[in-house]
Amino acid sequence: MHKTIIMLGLGLSNGLLVLNLLRRGYSGEICILERSAVPDMSKRWCSWGAVPDTLQDIVSASWYSWSVQKDQERLIRNSEAGYHQILAKDFWRHFFDVVCQHSNIKIHFKTDCTGWHHKPDRVVARTSRGEYTGHLIIDSRPLKMRNSSYQQQFVGYHIETTKPSFDPKVVHLMHFEKMQRREIAFTYVLPYGERSALVESTLFRTGAFNRHDIESKLRKALKEQFGLNENNSNVIGIEEGCLPMSIPPQRPTCTRRYWPIGIRSGALRHSSGYGLNAFDRQSAHYANTILQKKSKPIVVLREQLIRILDLCFARVLEKDPKLGRECLFRAVGRMNQPEFCRLMRGDFHLRTAWQAIHAMPKKSFLKTLIFAG
Repeated sequence: MHKTIIMLGLGLSNGLLVLNLLRRGYSGEICILERSAVPDMSKRWCSWGAVPDTLQDIVSASWYSWSVQKDQERLIRNSEAGYHQILAKDFWRHFFDVVCQHSNIKIHFKTDCTGWHHKPDRVVARTSRGEYTGHLIIDSRPLKMRNSSYQQQFVGYHIETTKPSFDPKVVHLMHFEKMQRREIAFTYVLPYGERSALVESTLFRTGAFNRHDIESKLRKALKEQFGLNENNSNVIGIEEGCLPMSIPPQRPTCTRRYWPIGIRSGALRHSSGYGLNAFDRQSAHYANTILQKKSKPIVVLREQLIRILDLCFARVLEKDPKLGRECLFRAVGRMNQPEFCRLMRGDFHLRTAWQAIHAMPKKSFLKTLIFAG
């Protein structure tokens, strides 16, 4: 068994890995190096269907209906599997409640790893506060994205309104904007009540993150879709982000002493940006690998196939945004909703894949996938 694990970065993926290790009885030393003073409390993560067992008690909101809209056509679908939200502040409260009971976990905040190197029987991480020695590095730090890479970019307002504006039972999954440029743009809404919601403007595109541009789209959507402006609504929180929708050329691979995890390893769902369930499956696999004293995780064929299919779909979204928008709309409209939830969760079988393929405009999809430059 690894005597000391050095984790670079304290984000969702490494947080889940610590919880999975402790749940399985791991007693070795874990040293976590995090460059920030505290974990990011502003995020939220959503799960289609089943939430990881360790997190079921901290689900903050659940919905069982969702809608998509393209031009004047709106579809509303529902499933008992549901769509569930976990707030970062609740996750980290749960995380520290668990970790504080284990003396083998050491967390060093404001400690930035500047590099690492091998020694014959161990690995050494160099930081702004000195060196840390262990037997395995697990790295969750995000890779820097190139402006030329395909990305999901978003800005969201958590708003409260003076008038009833939202249906608290229905998530606005995708309210597509009219096609204007080579990008897919839509509004995403998580309603917490008739007068409270998270409203995001999301873009699938290449190019540098432009907050001003995305915020302009967001304000326009609030006005046109909900009749909201600064006189009848109040922004109580803002979140923004940029997620990769393609595999970066410099993505690291697993070795005996170094394992990438989370976004750094490519575990994020490239076609949708969902990561909670994929990260939990990966962290459980890593935890089992460590406890079984294996040198590195083996490639799980099913996960690899899911990732390949996901990347194929993301490629179509990038190369033909109009077709990509139609594919997303059809997936919600034509698939059996429990299977749609499995598709979005990334935990699906042949029946799910067949339904997804059957819902697509197949000839156009394959033509774009094969021949697009």
